[in-house]
Amino acid sequence: MNLKSAKNAQEFCHICDRDAQGRPTAIQVPGHEGHRYEVRLERPDKKCIMVQCVDPDEGAPCPGCQHGKLCYHALAAAMRSASDLGYLHVCQSYDSAMSVEGGDSRLIILKAKVGGGVAYCRFYLHKKKRRKIVVQVKQGVLFDQSTGPYDK
Repeated sequence: MNLKSAKNAQEFCHICDRDAQGRPTAIQVPGHEGHRYEVRLERPDKKCIMVQCVDPDEGAPCPGCQHGKLCYHALAAAMRSASDLGYLHVCQSYDSAMSVEGGDSRLIILKAKVGGGVAYCRFYLHKKKRRKIVVQVKQGVLFDQSTGPYDK
């Protein structure tokens, strides 16, 4: 499991589709040599996330998910999905996921739909969850009658 590559790739992931609850279900992840992979996330229950990494151009599954492991594309997509929802994550081994303490956390098992790879993650809500700030600008007297230093 290449956790370092997954952490580096997660900032370049693009969320393509969401379910009715607003959770990401399809994420595009960059790969080597200019490839882009589409990772599909399915949530059959609250304890498991099924991942499927596919090359959208060829339709072939990612080679990294075929030998009993999860590719870094699937890990990056899960990390991006968690961070989008305001969660922090730890993806390493089962022992390290179980040793994380503090806050309202839960263990999530990432399973590859093809190949049988498994990763254990601990998701917990971040205390400083990102809040969306909406700034509204209205055209009014202040903007209509103002003059700047170059309006002579």
